[in-house]
Amino acid sequence: MTVRATLEEQAALIQLAGISPAPYVGRHGWVTVDLSEKQNIEMAFELIDRSYDLILAKPKRKSRVE
Repeated sequence: MTVRATLEEQAALIQLAGISPAPYVGRHGWVTVDLSEKQNIEMAFELIDRSYDLILAKPKRKSRVE
């Protein structure tokens, strides 16, 4: 599972077993969580909620047609 995190959160999360920077988008804070690691399943629910909040808070891009 891949979720969004801040760069600071990512730095802390990748210290845990089964969590690594996501390919291609890891430089933006995204992390991949290995759900086969039992301890990561409970954390996954919190990470999904946090990721949703981060994506929702992102400012919308202006449309090209105005």
